[in-house]
Amino acid sequence: KVVSTKNAPIEMLKESFKSKKQFDVLRAILMFEFSEENNIELLNFSEQGMELFPAQPLVYLMYGRSLNILKKYNEAIDVLNNGFDFIVDDMLLEADFYEELGKSYDGLNQPKNAKMNREKSSQLRKNK
Repeated sequence: KVVSTKNAPIEMLKESFKSKKQFDVLRAILMFEFSEENNIELLNFSEQGMELFPAQPLVYLMYGRSLNILKKYNEAIDVLNNGFDFIVDDMLLEADFYEELGKSYDGLNQPKNAKMNREKSSQLRKNK
């Protein structure tokens, strides 16, 4: 049975993902868990996404976000930098990566790097 990702209950999405491992279902789960600030679930599903869909930049972004929340800033920087390779013609997604990198560098008390990444993010958003 195919589950529509729009307005489906989160538990139904998770059940569907367990059996079918579809990226659109994973995307819906990641966005939900991020919006609800369910960081453990965000971490778990983004880790699975990294294994199953290693060329999808969204999983790198969500994994980086969850690592930042856990204060694992160096790991977040590595994950986010690796994810840049998979961004194709999506300025807003790229801006989100730079914004998240800014948070990582803030966490490491590196204000120059944080500011540089935030400026890149801001410039991309202006050019969109």
